[in-house]
Amino acid sequence: MKKVYNIEGVKCGGCAAVVKEKLNDIEGVETVEVDIAKKKLIVVGTTDKKVLQKALSDTKFKID
Repeated sequence: MKKVYNIEGVKCGGCAAVVKEKLNDIEGVETVEVDIAKKKLIVVGTTDKKVLQKALSDTKFKID
């Protein structure tokens, strides 16, 4: 299932790489894409938004 979220704090390719690295390690996540210009996070998989946000809790990034 493809889910699209707003994401705050992603300003560059390095930020996007950190988000991808953190979220790709979660069980149920198939793919992760970050659209820096539109501030969107696209996740394919079965993982809940709360699980994604928890994985980013030690970063400056926030999922809306």
